[in-house]
Amino acid sequence: MRLAYINNIWDNHYGHYLMEILKQRYNELTIDIYFCASSESNRKYQFESSASTLYGMYHLKGEISWGIDKHFNWGIFPLIFQNKYDLYFIGGYFYPTVMLAIILCRLLKRRYILVIDHMYKKKGFLNIIKKFLITGANGYITTSLEAKENLIFYGARKNNIYIAPLSCNDSFYRTDQDIIPDVRFLQKYNLKEKYILFVGRFEEYKGVTYLLEAFKLLKFKYKHNDIDLVLIGSGALQENINNFIEINNLKNDIKVISWLSYTDLPIWYKNALIFVFPSYYDVWAFVINEAMAARLPVISTNEVGAVRALIKNDINGIVIPSKNSEILAHEIDRLLQDIQLREILAKNAFETALKYKLDNIAKIYIQAIQNIIK
Repeated sequence: MRLAYINNIWDNHYGHYLMEILKQRYNELTIDIYFCASSESNRKYQFESSASTLYGMYHLKGEISWGIDKHFNWGIFPLIFQNKYDLYFIGGYFYPTVMLAIILCRLLKRRYILVIDHMYKKKGFLNIIKKFLITGANGYITTSLEAKENLIFYGARKNNIYIAPLSCNDSFYRTDQDIIPDVRFLQKYNLKEKYILFVGRFEEYKGVTYLLEAFKLLKFKYKHNDIDLVLIGSGALQENINNFIEINNLKNDIKVISWLSYTDLPIWYKNALIFVFPSYYDVWAFVINEAMAARLPVISTNEVGAVRALIKNDINGIVIPSKNSEILAHEIDRLLQDIQLREILAKNAFETALKYKLDNIAKIYIQAIQNIIK
């Protein structure tokens, strides 16, 4: 059976590992990936055409781009008109080429599955467009019960919706040996034995400013002098962050690390004490999966899709309102002082991540494929 996966940009991480497992588990499946652009200006990786020998990868011809997530590729026409595939996977629904792929599949009666990370209800005219793009698929793969309910709201048939949360590869999962901090690693980067970790773009909506203010409160109000804050990423707020560190005399307490390759990230998670992600808008936020797999207690906001799908407050993480440095500082202080709570949250986060390992997610994809083909 031949499968074409059409996506805006290809994910070298989650998507790559998932497709390899799919191919290994379902040997008669032939997979070809088609992507609209090799990267985006707000992402720090380029597509790697030699990433896998288990599936084919192709940049859709005729790319015309005019901004982030805005790509038109005329190569989508022959791809769907030639009808070489038994099933099409279409990633998302609001990118130009992807929207066209949906319309072509509907008009030409091609079998297709919409793969949607997470989604929210919109108001007004956008609802009409979304309903048109979402209805008509043969199946849907999404990440949470909330997203499933929203798909049904837009006209998707509930029996054709499969829930498969995103998941990271095995390198992020913390072994028993990883529980003990790596002294050589800490010494190499001049880190204290305990540090709070943030990974993401340095943009306003990621809540980095609120995290900085919360850390300042930890340092001067709550008197935590034995902990560092590590920020891994880059973005528009880089200069603001540097100025904040300078003005508040926090050079010895806040470490800013430029973007790291995906393979270099696990050790930073495994040596951290707490993961904090104060974003006030994120459709998913894959870093939440990584932190939970690394057996870290997570503090994040209720505006993050991964949090809404995976975290229950005070059970396997802490969920806070967005844009509130005082509450964020208070919750970090609570975790720093309560070792037992920290360990319970970390253990439960890890067990949640285990339920959604890539092997289990691949089984859901295979079930969806087989049911749609039948």
